[in-house]
Amino acid sequence: RLSVASGPRLTVTVSRMGGGESLTAIPASAWCDLDLRSPDASRLAAAHRDVHRLASQCASAASAGRPAAALSVQVHT
Repeated sequence: RLSVASGPRLTVTVSRMGGGESLTAIPASAWCDLDLRSPDASRLAAAHRDVHRLASQCASAASAGRPAAALSVQVHT
């Protein structure tokens, strides 16, 4: 869970997402752009760590039991 309820202000926006070849197919890859903003540098750094941790956990859970479909996470800052 990304904690946004307490501490310095943090804004999280999913600005773009995409992936797949058709509407009814399981995509080979998918991506999204998140825009994280805060006037507090430590709050922003913590949010980046949280996003990477959450994305990695989701990829691991989605890959469980499907070694041929292992997922990975890339976070660019």
